Amino acid sequence: MGRDAAWGLPLLWYMYTRGGCAERGLLAHYLGVDLAAVRRMLWGLRRRGLVSFDGGSACVTKAGVRRVGDFFYAARKRGKFSFLSPSLLVYVVVRAKGARAHVVPLELACRVCSEAASSLSAGPRRVASRLGVASKTVSYVLKALDVLGCPSSVCPLSCCGAQGVGGKS
Repeated sequence: MGRDAAWGLPLLWYMYTRGGCAERGLLAHYLGVDLAAVRRMLWGLRRRGLVSFDGGSACVTKAGVRRVGDFFYAARKRGKFSFLSPSLLVYVVVRAKGARAHVVPLELACRVCSEAASSLSAGPRRVASRLGVASKTVSYVLKALDVLGCPSSVCPLSCCGAQGVGGKS
């Protein structure tokens, strides 16, 4: 999927898993934001050809279904969403004004997970310096892994083998 409309994944996923269409008010309730924020998000998705409107409902288009189909796993925790594809980890934070997405290659997420698991007391800065990446990236990856419940016995990532890692939400 890339970065273009990653912020819209929660809306697309919700509509797709519930038959393809949903009313704007229901989407606002589901995401915990006001109707104006959902309208702006849907407008952006419509502009990209990922949703269409049918009366008072928004529906996922074929292009939107292809985008959602790239992801094999999704998790939610208090306005935060994590989506997994074979090559990407997408972390989306939904706020009252809209959503913000952080897209990270899955290989980097696995490296962060294993490095954080090997040094449980190390914070994002220490892990970032060991891996040579930005500490903000490590922080977002840890938060996304926390939403996924990684690492644990139910973690969908095969690279997270240790227990007790995850960023604070």
